[in-house]
Amino acid sequence: MRERALQTWEIAQLIRRLQASAPDRLTSLRSDSKFSFLLDDALKWAESGDPVRAVLDLSAAAAEIENGPPDAAEAREMADAILRAADWPRPLRIQYLSDLHASLPVDLTIPDTGADVLVIAGDIADRWEGLRWVVDATSAPHIVFVAGNHDPVGEDHHEYRRKIRLIEAENPTRIHVLENGVLELGDLVILGCTLWSDFELAEISVDRALQQADEHMIEYQRVLDYTRWHGPRPVTPGQSYLPPTLSAATTRGWHMASRDWLDRTLRAYAGWQRLVVTHHAPHPESVTPRAGDRPHSWTDFAFDHWAPGAYASDCSDLLEHAEIWIHGHTHRVEDYTACGCRVLSNPKRDEVAHDPARCIELDVGP
Repeated sequence: MRERALQTWEIAQLIRRLQASAPDRLTSLRSDSKFSFLLDDALKWAESGDPVRAVLDLSAAAAEIENGPPDAAEAREMADAILRAADWPRPLRIQYLSDLHASLPVDLTIPDTGADVLVIAGDIADRWEGLRWVVDATSAPHIVFVAGNHDPVGEDHHEYRRKIRLIEAENPTRIHVLENGVLELGDLVILGCTLWSDFELAEISVDRALQQADEHMIEYQRVLDYTRWHGPRPVTPGQSYLPPTLSAATTRGWHMASRDWLDRTLRAYAGWQRLVVTHHAPHPESVTPRAGDRPHSWTDFAFDHWAPGAYASDCSDLLEHAEIWIHGHTHRVEDYTACGCRVLSNPKRDEVAHDPARCIELDVGP
C-alpha cells in the first residue's frame, strides 16, 4: 500500500471495532445482506497480511451498510473512516516485468513503486530458486508469477512445478503461481498460464517447426521430462545415458490445453475486468519485425522461417474477451492494441526500452 495507507494490523483492528459497534442495531442488516460475510472476509485477509483484499471486501461491506436501515449510520461512518485512512478508493497499481534472467539474487532489481500487485511474466532465472529471490526482493502485497521456458532449466519440469508450489504455500495470500489459474481482486480477475505456443506462425510445416525447436531451443535441450522415460533405465556401473528432455510436441499440447482453459474461463468472467498473464506472446504483432530491429536479436536467417512460431501464437479469438494481456519471452517491450485488448510486455532483456518501474493502474470496484 502507499506510505500514508494504514498498516495491515491497523486495518484488522479497526474492522474488529466495526464488527463490535452497535451489534443490536445491526442484527437485521446482518441477516438481510452480505455485510457480515464481507466483514468477516475482510478481517480474515487483514489478519493474514493481505491489505489489498481486506480493503476490497471492506469497501463492499460499506456499500451494504449504505443500503441498510438508518440506524446503521454509526457503522457506515466507521467503515468510511477506515477506507479513507486506507487511501481507498484508488486505482489498483500493477507493476509488470519479465525475462529477468538473473544468475544470482543480487542481479534482481525490482524498484518499490508502491504497487499492489507485482506481475512476473516468466524467466526469472535458469533455476527454480528464482521465485524465492523475487519474493525477497519486493514488498508488494501480491506477487503473480507464470513460469517461463527458462525457469525449469536443469530440472524435471514437473519437479520444478512442485518446488514453486511449495514456495507459494509458504504465503498463499501473497504469492500466486498461476498455471491455468486465477486471482480475483475486486472486479478484476487475473488469469495466468505459461501458454507455450502452437508453432502455427512458422513459415514451414508445424511438424518441421517442432523438429527444429527440439534441435535448437534451450527448453528442449536442458529441461527434463521424466514422463517420457519408457523402458528400463541403465543399471550397469559406469554406463552413461542421457535423461529425457521436454519435447516441442509436448508443449504444443500444453498450449492447446491452456488455450481451451482460457477460452472457457474468460467467457465465464464476462462482465469482470480481465487481465491475462502468459509467458509466450498471444499475437503475431509481438514477433513482427520493425524498422531497425530483429524481433529476437537473431542474426542467422536460418532461424527466421520457423522460430517466431515458438515465441507467439495467434490468439485473436481470446484477445477479444480480455481487456489487458501481459506477456514476456520475446525480449522486446510491447504496448499495442489487438482485437480490443491492450497487449503489454516489459522484458529486462530489452536494454533500450525496459523500465523496471513500469506500472499500469486499474479502477477496481468491490
